[in-house]
Amino acid sequence: METERTPRPNEGTPPRERMKVSDLMRHGPVLELDHDGQIYRLRITRNRKLILTK
Repeated sequence: METERTPRPNEGTPPRERMKVSDLMRHGPVLELDHDGQIYRLRITRNRKLILTK
Protein backbone atom coordinates (compact mmCIF):
# COMPACT_ATOMS: atom_id res chain seq x y z
CA MET A 1 0.00 0.00 0.00
CA GLU A 2 1.41 3.37 -1.03
CA THR A 3 0.94 6.46 1.11
CA GLU A 4 1.26 10.08 0.04
CA ARG A 5 4.11 12.03 1.49
CA THR A 6 2.92 15.04 3.51
CA PRO A 7 5.23 18.02 2.97
CA ARG A 8 6.74 19.57 6.05
CA PRO A 9 5.63 23.18 6.78
CA ASN A 10 9.02 24.76 6.02
CA GLU A 11 10.10 22.42 3.26
CA GLY A 12 11.62 24.32 0.37
CA THR A 13 12.46 27.41 2.40
CA PRO A 14 16.08 28.29 3.12
CA PRO A 15 17.35 27.64 6.64
CA ARG A 16 17.04 30.58 9.01
CA GLU A 17 19.92 32.03 10.92
CA ARG A 18 19.48 31.77 14.68
CA MET A 19 21.25 34.06 17.12
CA LYS A 20 21.27 34.06 20.89
CA VAL A 21 19.78 37.16 22.48
CA SER A 22 22.71 37.21 24.91
CA ASP A 23 25.06 37.62 21.93
CA LEU A 24 23.00 40.51 20.56
CA MET A 25 22.66 42.22 23.92
CA ARG A 26 26.24 41.79 25.16
CA HIS A 27 26.73 45.58 25.45
CA GLY A 28 23.68 46.24 27.60
CA PRO A 29 19.95 45.66 28.06
CA VAL A 30 18.94 47.81 25.05
CA LEU A 31 19.81 47.25 21.38
CA GLU A 32 18.97 49.82 18.70
CA LEU A 33 18.03 48.41 15.31
CA ASP A 34 17.92 50.47 12.10
CA HIS A 35 15.30 49.18 9.68
CA ASP A 36 14.96 51.29 6.52
CA GLY A 37 15.96 54.42 8.43
CA GLN A 38 13.56 53.75 11.30
CA ILE A 39 15.10 53.11 14.72
CA TYR A 40 13.65 50.33 16.86
CA ARG A 41 14.74 49.41 20.38
CA LEU A 42 14.89 45.84 21.60
CA ARG A 43 15.16 45.59 25.35
CA ILE A 44 15.14 42.95 28.05
CA THR A 45 12.89 43.60 31.02
CA ARG A 46 13.64 42.72 34.63
CA ASN A 47 11.45 39.64 34.11
CA ARG A 48 13.70 38.56 31.18
CA LYS A 49 11.02 39.33 28.56
CA LEU A 50 11.80 41.00 25.23
CA ILE A 51 10.10 44.22 24.15
CA LEU A 52 10.50 45.82 20.72
CA THR A 53 9.47 49.48 20.44
CA LYS A 54 9.68 52.11 17.74
